[in-house]
Amino acid sequence: MEQQLEFLAIGKAKRENWLATMTDEEKEVMTKHSEYVGKMFSEGRIVMAGPCVDGAYGLIIYKAESFASAQEMYDNDPAVKAGIMEMELHPFRVAVMENR
Repeated sequence: MEQQLEFLAIGKAKRENWLATMTDEEKEVMTKHSEYVGKMFSEGRIVMAGPCVDGAYGLIIYKAESFASAQEMYDNDPAVKAGIMEMELHPFRVAVMENR
């Protein structure tokens, strides 16, 4: 079995007050994004995910065998495909986490 690595995806809104000013198209994309993340989590491919409640950032920690595998999960995220946020992907290591 290959070692599972971790990768951090960071999404930052492109404009101030994004949560309150989301267009209908952006809301639709974010619904698809939430469904995608939920599916990945249920498959054991995500450690955790969530937004800052002020809309500043959203975070996802992927579990993958390689950067290329994490990049594929990231690239297939509806929010990434739509380009509605500034998105970044980085190798990451969860050092401390509740229940881990």
